[in-house]
Amino acid sequence: MKKTKFNTQNLLNKFNNYRNKYGRYASYDYCYNYFQSGSTKIDLDIASLHLGMYLASWGMFRGSSFLLKQSSYKVFIPVIEILLKHKEIWNIDVDSYDEEKVKEIIELKNEIRKKWHEELIKENQFNGMKPQSISDTLISKVLMGTMGIVPAFDNKFTNGLKLYTGEAVGFNYKTLLMLKEIYNKNEQIFECKIPLISDKSRYYKIAKKIDMVFWKYGIDNDKYLKEERIKRRKK
Repeated sequence: MKKTKFNTQNLLNKFNNYRNKYGRYASYDYCYNYFQSGSTKIDLDIASLHLGMYLASWGMFRGSSFLLKQSSYKVFIPVIEILLKHKEIWNIDVDSYDEEKVKEIIELKNEIRKKWHEELIKENQFNGMKPQSISDTLISKVLMGTMGIVPAFDNKFTNGLKLYTGEAVGFNYKTLLMLKEIYNKNEQIFECKIPLISDKSRYYKIAKKIDMVFWKYGIDNDKYLKEERIKRRKK
């Protein structure tokens, strides 16, 4: 099986066609809209419910996840409180990425993992929980659904990005600067306006549109990638 042809506009259109107000992809719109419209006056309980519903819709409440097995919605309050202390970062988007801003994002990622973990292990049911349980995938989805400053680094997105670039990728300094280069090459397409389902006056940030493109590219090439992995095992 051959990999599908990469076309930024077509991939963006395909993902956009999935959206409707009752579908799981709209959970992002409702969550992101709440945080953006109330970023100066957030109700922590309402914010946590929005974030939890979005993360559940986007696959983070399954398997061995501590979110599925041990958590109420209030588990998100500590991370939301961290985000609200960093108002200087909320306006970052891929088009403004530079070494300093990318460094700020990585520092925020590390702060979230450390402080969220420290807060959780104060409670008995999280005894023995390791910081790595708060994965890069989870943190990137939190940041995308609230600030919108990075894509969600889940398997489908990273598979699509790796297939496109031919390089190892992840939620790290190097890859974020790589996304800036991808944006520069496709600026006209990524500058298109895609309104939220929940508020037509508010639009997706570039990081979200990049997420849509490479997530869909990863999905479209899922069978190809599986066949390639099988071939490598047989060698």
